[in-house]
Amino acid sequence: MSDQATDQKVETDRATKFDIKHWVVIYIHEFLEVFISILIIRIAMDKQIDMYKIIQASAAIGFITFILENYNSDFKSNIKQGITFSVGSQMMSSFMN
Repeated sequence: MSDQATDQKVETDRATKFDIKHWVVIYIHEFLEVFISILIIRIAMDKQIDMYKIIQASAAIGFITFILENYNSDFKSNIKQGITFSVGSQMMSSFMN
């Protein structure tokens, strides 16, 4: 194998490792964003905090938003705005009762 082919293979391997690391970091960011949001909502609504269920929900929703962000970031933004509006409405109605 020539030096140029070897250099190209090494560069491809580095790019692949960077891509995987990049995707993992993005997923972790999405997971933490959802986890914190759910935790804040549960605390604000004075609901029981079941960490196992919150982690499961965060993993699932984080994966969905991870896919949506890579598909269409505007779509993800619209979903987040809808969730925020729904949660805000529920919180306000629970405080009014």
